[in-house]
Amino acid sequence: MGLPTFSIIIPTYQSQQIQQTISAIDCQTQPSNIIEVLIVGQQDDLSLPDNSKFRYIRVEKNPSPARNRNVGAFMAKSEWLCFFDSDCVPSNDWFEKVISSLGNDNIYVGAIDLLPDIPYWSWCDHLLSFGKQVNGIYKGKYLKYAATNNMVVRRNLFIQINGFDESYTLPAGEDYDFCTKARLLGENIRFIHHAVVLHNHTRKSFKNSWNHLYLYGESSVRRRIKNNGELTRWHKFIYLLLSIKILGEIIGLGRVLGRAIQRMSSVPNYLKYWKYLPGIFLLDIAHTKGMISHLRSLHSGTRS
Repeated sequence: MGLPTFSIIIPTYQSQQIQQTISAIDCQTQPSNIIEVLIVGQQDDLSLPDNSKFRYIRVEKNPSPARNRNVGAFMAKSEWLCFFDSDCVPSNDWFEKVISSLGNDNIYVGAIDLLPDIPYWSWCDHLLSFGKQVNGIYKGKYLKYAATNNMVVRRNLFIQINGFDESYTLPAGEDYDFCTKARLLGENIRFIHHAVVLHNHTRKSFKNSWNHLYLYGESSVRRRIKNNGELTRWHKFIYLLLSIKILGEIIGLGRVLGRAIQRMSSVPNYLKYWKYLPGIFLLDIAHTKGMISHLRSLHSGTRS
């Protein structure tokens, strides 16, 4: 059996950080496994290395993260699809660590880290959005959900799932939806905690972080309703309560408190980020408000 081959897909929409991502990939310590690097979407100021592996694919219509990833993935030629985001920088030995960890699973994800001088709200957003995938938080073998800015998927499974759901037109939820579909097929999401990318996201303010987690709240409800296998009786009951005015706000606050306690008790490493816990609590309120808003719009018939 030959060495595994990788096609890297980087979705982009006028990213200001993409050159750092490209440079890091071009400097990998095991480049022979990389067959192609596909930068997909819309990027006007793009400079590619003098390397035939790199190719830019422009997407004219609806260049969302989900669509851009799909366009690249369905054009890819390798056994494995590797997804980075255009604001993520993999360590130079990222592929060495991934290749040495490959086994019988079909999905692998690495850890996500931030630069130490990132603003307060960026860290709060990071810790809440990525949970156990945050670098140094968790060293278990598997994750239930994972973000696609540090993910490797066997191409055959990607085709079986039919890629990312392009009805998620914003960067929130399409990756968790993909993980849900994979788990419903019986797949495990293997966590390679020592394969790390640095994420330089643009959510530097409270407002931007609040809006991001609000969207994640909406998408979490959409995901469970759409993938009925994940919609348990408990979820149906809680969703019913959240959709009721006033009672929903009370239940929602209880949900945020319960999640805060569970987060600190089940993953003790969260405590080393104690100064961000108040901000995480506030952003979890945004997540819950997004859930409530979506549920009430469904009940009122204002959203399909």
